[in-house]
Amino acid sequence: MHGCIVTLLAVYTVALSLGAFLAVALIGGQRNGPPMIALGGMGLSGALIVASWLVPVVVVTGPVLHWETFTPHAPLARWVHLLAQDIGAASATRLPLASALFALMTCGICLVFLRQMSKAGLAVVMILAVAIVVSPRMPGSDAASWSDIESRWALGLSVPLIAALCLPQGDRGAIAALLLGLGLAGLALLDPGYATGVLAVMVIALLVGRISLWQAMLALTGLTTGLVLQDSMSGPVLPWLMTAGSEPNLHLLPRVAGWFGVSVLLSLAMTGAREKGADWASWTLLLALGALAVVKDLVGLVALMPLLVAEASGMLRSATKPALAPGLWAGLSGLALVAGLAGAARDMASVLAQHLLASEVAPVAALAQTPLRDLAVVPGTPAAQQVARMKEAYEALDTLGASLPQTARIEVMGEASPFGLLFGKPDRGRVTFVVVPLSQTEASRAELLAAGYGQVTDLDHWTIWAR
Repeated sequence: MHGCIVTLLAVYTVALSLGAFLAVALIGGQRNGPPMIALGGMGLSGALIVASWLVPVVVVTGPVLHWETFTPHAPLARWVHLLAQDIGAASATRLPLASALFALMTCGICLVFLRQMSKAGLAVVMILAVAIVVSPRMPGSDAASWSDIESRWALGLSVPLIAALCLPQGDRGAIAALLLGLGLAGLALLDPGYATGVLAVMVIALLVGRISLWQAMLALTGLTTGLVLQDSMSGPVLPWLMTAGSEPNLHLLPRVAGWFGVSVLLSLAMTGAREKGADWASWTLLLALGALAVVKDLVGLVALMPLLVAEASGMLRSATKPALAPGLWAGLSGLALVAGLAGAARDMASVLAQHLLASEVAPVAALAQTPLRDLAVVPGTPAAQQVARMKEAYEALDTLGASLPQTARIEVMGEASPFGLLFGKPDRGRVTFVVVPLSQTEASRAELLAAGYGQVTDLDHWTIWAR
């Protein structure tokens, strides 16, 4: 309960602070408001990166602790984790530090790819991307589960890539097109499914004239170059790329349709107020973005819709002689910003909650001598019970010699295994120990005996088998 209260306090604090800042900026009108939004947005992005970098204790407030999230799987994620480890984070705090490093990379990509945007538009897109990357919260909740961090990184990296494709060509030249391809290669090395979705958006952008044919060819050249470099430096990438695949998430359709409808209405209001015609190209790209969100389960990307509408309508550019009355500009721009940054506010709050909880929740004592030291779990939660079960098996395995050099992989039947990370064992190859939940022991006994395993320990929640 304490964790829920602190999380809610953080949500309200961020919401009120962000709302107050936007109100002050919008009161300044179209002449002074966009520069204030740009300055505040850049500063907020930097503050989020520093806050993630300096997380003192990783606190899990969600119902389930995902052990596998502390072991990088994607090729690019391994590079980022190694960099975080070299900097000095040898405990569970390597995860928020790695997120901060990736968010810093994402900021650089925003600055390179989104040069044609207004400074205010660039700032709000940067906030959205950075908040997605550094947040530990689980989808659809404010609880911090630290689950599937690599997917959050891929989603955050998708934000500037899609924004760049949805904007007019502007001053995008050959180098920028090549870099766009390298960014796509990085995305493919995080999550191939996300990369295929962004490539689909690039095809739509080509059809509506947002990107020229030669720029698309250069982007594909950059994509191929990035994958070939990774293949030559770290081994084959084709097996990883073959993991792409997803099922359509039709339950997201009403939500995405609502965001699309709101964004089109905002576009109509903004272009009508400025006495311009309908922006069919932007609407087509918004529709493609909505389809991508449903097919690839990228619902976090729909927050881009109102922000891209505001940017395309010129509402986020400073104007010495504004075309709209101050009240109308503030109302339309405010709606777009609030709609676009509502999810980012929850992500920011989850980072603040980590700092608030760090002084209240102690790290798990059983992990003090392991690579997951500085991992804390709110007492009384299902995750805390999960840690208690893990502790029982960990201590038994340690007694059985799991930490010895000759011990190979340690597998948990039917669950992700934390013991490879805790004992420094490989996640592939032969298996020395199999940890079986007590409820599955009888059903698995014949299979384990046939494979040459024998039961060596009977615990309250587990049985341990070895060969």
